[in-house]
Amino acid sequence: MKKLIELCSLDHREHLSISYDDSLHFGANQHWFEKDIQINGGCGPICAYNAINYIEKTQDIKPILHKQVNENLDYVYGLIHPMEILKVIPTKLRKNKSIPLTLGVPNLRRFSNKFIRGFKNDPIKFGITKYVLNRKGRDIHKVIDFIKNELENEHPVCFLNTFTKSTLFIDPIVDLKTSLNINAVQYEEELMSFRKYTFMTHWVLITGVYQTEDTDSYYVECSSWGQICYFRLNDFIEKQKCLSRIYPSGMLSIRIVSN
Repeated sequence: MKKLIELCSLDHREHLSISYDDSLHFGANQHWFEKDIQINGGCGPICAYNAINYIEKTQDIKPILHKQVNENLDYVYGLIHPMEILKVIPTKLRKNKSIPLTLGVPNLRRFSNKFIRGFKNDPIKFGITKYVLNRKGRDIHKVIDFIKNELENEHPVCFLNTFTKSTLFIDPIVDLKTSLNINAVQYEEELMSFRKYTFMTHWVLITGVYQTEDTDSYYVECSSWGQICYFRLNDFIEKQKCLSRIYPSGMLSIRIVSN
């Protein structure tokens, strides 16, 4: 069996846990939004919410998310403001559920600009570092170095997959305290038995990174849909398609600049 070796993780992943509807979740969930358009395109705001929530709980700053969970989610949704296209669709066509209601937050630039602009009048100033995955010359080791450096400095990393088809492995363990122990998932074969989800056009928050023993295969631990998930990072080097080169996947690390 191929053992997974943890290379790095956020020091206090337990602070991402949220109690909601009498259950404990690993980060927030898009389904907690009230409107369908928010649920469909809310992964960017959820990722931002999780990053802010982690920073707020681990650093000495004035609370930002000081209301009830749903009010805080609506606040961050308005801050990031995904691209809603419902208003430009003719009334008759809106009844067709196959027509998307939103484009979400489709690129790193929009996320970064909206996030920074949202706090321009706030005493807390954030800094964001961008890392585009699909640029020429990127290799897996450079990507790993970026993630490790940011996580070691306690900077949450938001990850956007545009059009690289990958698999999200969803951890079935209900007990978050057990799941968050170092090396809770010990072997690559364990991931293969998890529930699987096709991973595209989606934002997640990176919380840790693993290497498969004796190989150059890397897995990322992340928060998505309020659960602990994993995906194979090598896919974003090996499976680049035409669309993913035009609309590149990438990462944003978030840090406090001043407060």
